[in-house]
Amino acid sequence: MERLRKIIYLLSRWIDKVAFVGLILMLILTCADVIGTKLISLPVPGAVEISALLGAVIAAFAMAQTEVMERHIRVELFLGL
Repeated sequence: MERLRKIIYLLSRWIDKVAFVGLILMLILTCADVIGTKLISLPVPGAVEISALLGAVIAAFAMAQTEVMERHIRVELFLGL
């Protein structure tokens, strides 16, 4: 059982690093899209769709590490304020 926990822990750490790389890629993509649109009128094709996909991957992959660390995620929504 301890061996399985160690494998799950190592796998979740790897997945967490993939989520971090996805976050950095989303940051670079968004910056490139804004700069391209505002300065040279040439946006990155598909930037919105790629950012949405990366956001879903980041959220799903980060949850694995959060669960292994036995932590909680809290989301606050402000609607109609």
